[in-house]
Amino acid sequence: LDVSDNELGALGPRLFEELAAPGRLPRLRHLGLRHTKVPAAGAAALARWHLLGAGLTVDLRGCEFAPGAAEALAASPHAARFLLDDD
Repeated sequence: LDVSDNELGALGPRLFEELAAPGRLPRLRHLGLRHTKVPAAGAAALARWHLLGAGLTVDLRGCEFAPGAAEALAASPHAARFLLDDD
């Protein structure tokens, strides 16, 4: 699923929480969120997403992260499943 280049973050963390809710999108293997705004609470929801343990990758390259968002992703036990910019 690729929803890159959209203002998803403008909808607030609720959108990310809904995406990462148990039982949602069980067959999803790749989520493209490139060039979106990622709020801290949204990043926290992504960081604990159960599908990451099943091989899901989340493309977050080019995203604008709110304060605390990048730290939440880095703290995830599945941090390697996030595709981020090489800085």
